[in-house]
Amino acid sequence: MEQTYKEAGRRFAVDPRLLAAIGLSESRHGRSRLPGVFSGVNFVGCCAGPAQLCVVRWCGRVWQRYRVDGDGDGRRGVYDRHDAFATAARYVVALERMIRSVRPRLLLAAYNAGPHNVRRYRGVPPFRETRGYVRRGMQLMKRL
Repeated sequence: MEQTYKEAGRRFAVDPRLLAAIGLSESRHGRSRLPGVFSGVNFVGCCAGPAQLCVVRWCGRVWQRYRVDGDGDGRRGVYDRHDAFATAARYVVALERMIRSVRPRLLLAAYNAGPHNVRRYRGVPPFRETRGYVRRGMQLMKRL
């Protein structure tokens, strides 16, 4: 497992396998060439960086609220993989509080579809994208 996930997990007491599942789903661990991973925002117009954190008002400005200097260089950059995944770990801790659960499948669902949808549907929402996201994430976590 990549050191970035281990460090962020240790810092925020989050399972690094969960962070790896997020990293795989969001950007192939920062290797994807899709819009928003290295610059700009994703095709939906809301998320940026390897952890695809929300940077606009309508989805909560997650990056701005939770941003962390993950590599200790004195800067916090959404496109920096250390900063992005440390921020994702901090956000997962917030999601735990919001959905009142530490269950990985619910945290993956909340990361993808938002905590309000996990609460609304009292579990993984019935969205095809979210169900696939959770399924892939859980499969990866079992392999690690």
